[in-house]
Amino acid sequence: MTTRPSRSPLTQVSSWDVKHNTISAFFAKYPTPSHALRAKPDDVLAVIRPLGLFPTRFRSLVEVSTKMVSDVGAFDVGHEPDKKVYGVGEFGIDSFRVFCRGDMSVTPADKTLQSFVSWQKRR
Repeated sequence: MTTRPSRSPLTQVSSWDVKHNTISAFFAKYPTPSHALRAKPDDVLAVIRPLGLFPTRFRSLVEVSTKMVSDVGAFDVGHEPDKKVYGVGEFGIDSFRVFCRGDMSVTPADKTLQSFVSWQKRR
């Protein structure tokens, strides 16, 4: 059986447990963007190794954390040049708008996110 590759690097990890455990461990160790920025790359690697693609994922973590710290109170992501953040693609932008901004006008490409938005609209 072949599957179409997803645009989101996290969806390329097939195990929900791997994703959940890795993300939980990351936020337990680095609860804020400042903590993540002060981390040594090898320490971060030890946490995110199960997700693979370490250099790409680490750069994404640094870029997002840097943007959050520098744009305190005004952090935003999007496709516009002034809102583009390395490593944050369509899924990340849609997720940010839905979960951080509460914007249910989003029409996400991701089926799970579509289901969540539909569920929220029905409530």
